[in-house]
Amino acid sequence: MKKRKSLLLVTLFILSFASGQDSEIDSLEQAAREQWIGNTAPGWSLKSEDGHYEFLQNWTAPKNKQLRKPSIQLERHLVVLIFYGSWCPPCVAQLDPLEEVYQKYKKKNIKFFIIDNTELARKKYRNSEWDGFRNAPLTKDLFKEGGITIPFLEEKNHGVFRKYEIEAIPTVFVIDQFQTIREIFRGFTKEEADEFKRDLSSEIHQLLED
Repeated sequence: MKKRKSLLLVTLFILSFASGQDSEIDSLEQAAREQWIGNTAPGWSLKSEDGHYEFLQNWTAPKNKQLRKPSIQLERHLVVLIFYGSWCPPCVAQLDPLEEVYQKYKKKNIKFFIIDNTELARKKYRNSEWDGFRNAPLTKDLFKEGGITIPFLEEKNHGVFRKYEIEAIPTVFVIDQFQTIREIFRGFTKEEADEFKRDLSSEIHQLLED
């Protein structure tokens, strides 16, 4: 898989634009991959748009553990986590390719969740000199307008972002049926949309076949 180099990387706590040095971005991505791939994905619970709480362990759990509610949910699923904010142009640009992959696999044993920090960033950085946080569209409205049907979960305190040590978005984690992180996609450009869809689909297909 070729590395993706986003033209715009926005940190969680300080707005910054990538310097254009590919080596720096490569170094960040390589470090993230070495740290996370093959390890257990941190658990989390977040409230969905309709008000119920979603848990990672509803769908995936380590081999020696059951799912959170095995009497209700028996089958393990892959989980695709997308760390996102509507103030982040690459995140918004990535939505359509993600939706295509979601539609392709949504009837399989796989769950997609967008972890959205739009409102948290709007509140936290309301006094920022950059007005992108304050003027970011509401995720619900943006998704409705763009025909995006992937479920989104709202971050309230950056707890999940911190657990996954997210420094820049968009970042996508692919987690297998045993809560193991199998792939990470970091950054996005429109020019790489087809490559991204192909690589994500290939990873999902392989894990579903395992």
